[in-house]
Amino acid sequence: SVTLIGRPNVGKSTLLNVLISEKLSIVSRRPQTTRHRILGILNEPGLQIAFYDTPGFQHKFRNKMNVVMNRTVRNCMNNANVVLFIIDALKWDVSDLKQLEGVPEQVNVFLVINKIDLIDNKNLILPFIDSVKTNYNFSEIVPISALRNNGLKPLINLITNYLDIGEPIFDINCKTNRDKNFYICEFIREKLYLFLGEEIPYKCGVVVEKIDEFDKLSKIKVSIIVDQKNHKGIVIGKNGEMLKKIVSSARLSIEKKFLKKIFLEVWVKVHVGWVDGDANLRDLMS
Repeated sequence: SVTLIGRPNVGKSTLLNVLISEKLSIVSRRPQTTRHRILGILNEPGLQIAFYDTPGFQHKFRNKMNVVMNRTVRNCMNNANVVLFIIDALKWDVSDLKQLEGVPEQVNVFLVINKIDLIDNKNLILPFIDSVKTNYNFSEIVPISALRNNGLKPLINLITNYLDIGEPIFDINCKTNRDKNFYICEFIREKLYLFLGEEIPYKCGVVVEKIDEFDKLSKIKVSIIVDQKNHKGIVIGKNGEMLKKIVSSARLSIEKKFLKKIFLEVWVKVHVGWVDGDANLRDLMS
């Protein structure tokens, strides 16, 4: 298996989505939006690679949920054949080495330099590689642009050299182990990060209460869980306008994903301290 790690906003989720040719991880300009260990399965003739997009080490908020998320990252690295350590092109600092502290010695680490399409002077890339390769014993160093699908084929070819030979573990027609409920929750969370302020989305949870399937329509009832009473009013907005905006945008994303008309009913509920709840933590561990 291959685990993706790196600082916030370096493009881990974008890379996974492009590798699998399907939107598995939500993408946001906000840091640390991924909460789960998300499996993406690449199937090609004679090749199957399991990629895990990890939450990234959580430092923004101190609660039991973030402790579990950090443990998830470490477990993914411990079980990986290859760790892809992703950084922005021409950006390296001491905090990058901290991200690598938990990687076991026997695991092969690739330095993946992302967003090279944003570098006007490409002559700067090779000197940058020379400067960063002295910081860690990387197995490979690969410059890419995940957004432009540039350099990903060479990356996959290099990864195959470090994987075990054997029979496929997953169904060759499967791209992930996540179900419809997971996607619905993630699309709604994505819109929370898109439309709300800095802090609130990090303390919101989303739960699918019920799905009724019909031939041409799915009726979905969802609850957005907030940690504080005053957050409920912010999520709903004046005259319900904010919630309408969130629901409308999420519905379009869900319809595009499942190619079916969606009736989406969303309620906002207050569960004080939900980020420290054991049931929620069990869900994050899955």
